[in-house]
Amino acid sequence: LFAGAYYRYKTEVDTVQEWYITNTETTVSHPLHIHVNSFQIISYNQYTGPYSAGKDGAWRLYDQATGDTCNYQFSGYDPDAEIEEPSDPLKYLGHEHRQDLTQEGTIAYVEPGEWRDTFTVPPMSNVTIRFVTDTYVGLVVAHCHILNHEDWGMMLAVDIVRQGESLDANLASDGAYPWSCMENPEPLGVTGLAMSSDIET
Repeated sequence: LFAGAYYRYKTEVDTVQEWYITNTETTVSHPLHIHVNSFQIISYNQYTGPYSAGKDGAWRLYDQATGDTCNYQFSGYDPDAEIEEPSDPLKYLGHEHRQDLTQEGTIAYVEPGEWRDTFTVPPMSNVTIRFVTDTYVGLVVAHCHILNHEDWGMMLAVDIVRQGESLDANLASDGAYPWSCMENPEPLGVTGLAMSSDIET
């Protein structure tokens, strides 16, 4: 559950941030809202991460290629929980045909380059966003805009600090990252948070 100002990240004010937003669910989209600074949608990327399935508050991550249970799981993972795997977990994998905004039935995609404070993260997706931590110093909350998802803890706290202040934060749970499954990638560390120095306006 959401633990208040338990900062998942800290970053300096007046820096360019590039975030990778992932959704492991196979059929459910989540509208992500980030307070304070608007962000630019950069790209909808190929999703190679795990897919998730859940029941009664218990969740499990599965390897996309093999269907095996991932080595790295959500906090509170219960290996004994009875969870039925989705019948067609990769049904919504891939953005190519769904991202055509002229196509009837395409919902909530944003043209890359546009600016938002909320956007829908499709199922089985990895989306790059970019923004500047402009002027404001302090707590910023990012959360799902579906109220009951937010109430159950689908949010995180980020601290924007003054230039030169400590960036010590609680980067990842048990050393695992959201896109890891069978093998954990090299840790990002705080240097992975400040990316490119240029941003489209």
